[in-house]
Amino acid sequence: DAEARAIALESGDAQLSSGLNPEQVSRLQGNPKLTVIQKPTTRNQFVGMASLKKPWSDLRVRQALNYAIDKESIVKNLFLGTAEVLNGAVAPGVADHVAVPGFGYDVAKAKTLLAQAGYANGFSATLVGTKGQIAKDFELQQFLQQQLKAVGVEVKIQSLENAKYLELLRMNPATSPLEMWMDNWGGVNAADVIENRYGCDWFRPKGNNTAGFCDRSVSDLASQASRTTDPTRRAALLKEAQEKVSLAAPSIWLFVSKSIQASDKRLHAPFISRNGSVYADEHTWLEA
Repeated sequence: DAEARAIALESGDAQLSSGLNPEQVSRLQGNPKLTVIQKPTTRNQFVGMASLKKPWSDLRVRQALNYAIDKESIVKNLFLGTAEVLNGAVAPGVADHVAVPGFGYDVAKAKTLLAQAGYANGFSATLVGTKGQIAKDFELQQFLQQQLKAVGVEVKIQSLENAKYLELLRMNPATSPLEMWMDNWGGVNAADVIENRYGCDWFRPKGNNTAGFCDRSVSDLASQASRTTDPTRRAALLKEAQEKVSLAAPSIWLFVSKSIQASDKRLHAPFISRNGSVYADEHTWLEA
């Protein structure tokens, strides 16, 4: 729980906490014993969809659910500007990232696509996530639930302990009970992100493709990019791959988060990576 993490810092029970909420920043900045650290990350937040199951196997449904979500509102009102709208699988800051077309907030378009796919009256689904594991995870799920209801999709939120949540994410998508789930990913370069998370040959448990999404043309583009030594050719391949996977909408693209951590000023040199993870190494030490 983010509030418990903040209180642990203020009381001295913890020397560093991550996953803090935007509303806590000004309060912690006012504490002379603490340092607040905000950094852009390469960790994207999205909703996974079971591409091997109906209705998510239909491209029109996946695109409709993307149109149904007001990502700008999430960034502005839920995260108070400490995030950036995400339009595809690869976050800004990841090597070989390119800007791609996303899905603007368009309820009418979402309803039209659902009707064309045979779901004029919507459908029901379960959205799996955690509560308190990362900043505002449950509040985000409630926001998504309300937005999807506006296009006729009735979502039941299922909050799990993190261990059980991760267990489900690691299952083969052909046998997984998951329908929709909260997800996030970092990644080093665009080819790795696309191939690892959405590649046809990288379904769980071999790789990290939880959704079961497979577009061979996308996989081939990412694979070719990984093998080429020509930077111009590589850039062209990855641009096409990112554009294709964005429009194929195997996930509901949401936002790229900014990491918010706070630490005791006596703690020196904690390492915060670009994907938001926090590490201590031989340079990290705490004053007596």
